[in-house]
Amino acid sequence: MAYHESIILTLFDIVSYILISKKLLEIKKFYWKDLVPVVILTFLVASGSHIIPDQYNFLLSAILLIITMLIYFKLTLFQSFMLYVISVIIIIVIQLIAILPTYLIFGRIEATFIPGLVAQSIGLAAVLVCYRFLPVHLLYRLTGKKNKIIKILLLNIFVLVICVLFYWYLNIEGMIENIITFVSVSLLLVILNGVIISNGLRNEQEEKELIIYKKYMPVIENLTDDIRKRQHDFSNHVQAIKAIPLLYDDINTVREKMDLYCAELNDDIENKELLLLDNKILAGFLFSKFQEAKEKDISIRYNLSNVKFKLMDFEFIEILSILLDNAVEACESGEEVQLSLYCKMGFGTIEVVNPTEPVGMDELDNFFKKGYSTKAPGKRGYGLSRLSDIVKKYNGEIEVKNENKEKQQNNVVFLVRFS
Repeated sequence: MAYHESIILTLFDIVSYILISKKLLEIKKFYWKDLVPVVILTFLVASGSHIIPDQYNFLLSAILLIITMLIYFKLTLFQSFMLYVISVIIIIVIQLIAILPTYLIFGRIEATFIPGLVAQSIGLAAVLVCYRFLPVHLLYRLTGKKNKIIKILLLNIFVLVICVLFYWYLNIEGMIENIITFVSVSLLLVILNGVIISNGLRNEQEEKELIIYKKYMPVIENLTDDIRKRQHDFSNHVQAIKAIPLLYDDINTVREKMDLYCAELNDDIENKELLLLDNKILAGFLFSKFQEAKEKDISIRYNLSNVKFKLMDFEFIEILSILLDNAVEACESGEEVQLSLYCKMGFGTIEVVNPTEPVGMDELDNFFKKGYSTKAPGKRGYGLSRLSDIVKKYNGEIEVKNENKEKQQNNVVFLVRFS
């Protein structure tokens, strides 16, 4: 194969690798500066294929890719290695699938430029679909957790696809003769391992749910017990109310005293509206957050309804935690945060409002960028980019705006909607 042909086919591989890597790292855009590693790696890998055998050039390209990602994305060696492992798994699986339509088009598979160009074009199209729509970034997230089984499975799949690739290099004729069998068996094994990984993801979600239940159910149970104890004093309060008309002759005074007593009695049971929520985990979480805010001399006023959100409990709690933590962080002592859960025009809505200075449009747009923070240098934000990821997962929408109805105090309003 001519050198310029190698350059073209290698370019497809490198672009695919960069795209998948950015997807795994949850980097949303492809920047012009990304062309620098693409061009450098393309020429190095393509040149290597004309100097050393393909199987050794593969090892060289692996080293180059790992080092490039380590430097370019500022990763650790382990992170860069796992990024390479997952990216290669995805790309080789896609290329194995792309071989089938190429075989149907040409009636055979040849290691020549035209069939290679067709296969690479189909593969790159599949990579773009993966980059745009598939949540493969969850695989890379798992590598950052203490889950040895997932890491072993990923390495298992990696070894499998590398063996297939090396067999292609060493015995391409035998591979071509049995291409359907090789592709079918390889994909079957990858799918089986994928099912196991999928179960691992599901188990991780269940563990998060369990943590939420363990943390917040005792809180709401304590609140319930406290209210039950107070109910024992109900008869005494009734007797006190009955005695008020006997103590005062003036009807206006009686009304005033009764209103005052009832108001004090009503305020005595704090946050009792939380017990009316169907989701007791939510009630326990909110009670904890209200107490945390109270310790900072910040109040949270709420208007809650039993809206059903299509979220896992731990995701719902995570969204509320991010929004409330940000709102409380932005408040001064003595100020108030407003929380509302309601349904409007068919959309379940979470609304959080906090007083602050007017925020410019540029800053509002930057709120959900990964790593962005309005805090002092060295301090991290509370994860609005994570909130954005959860909302996108369920095809929801986020609106952030300044609001100044009374033209006295500006508020920042966060609206999170789910259909």
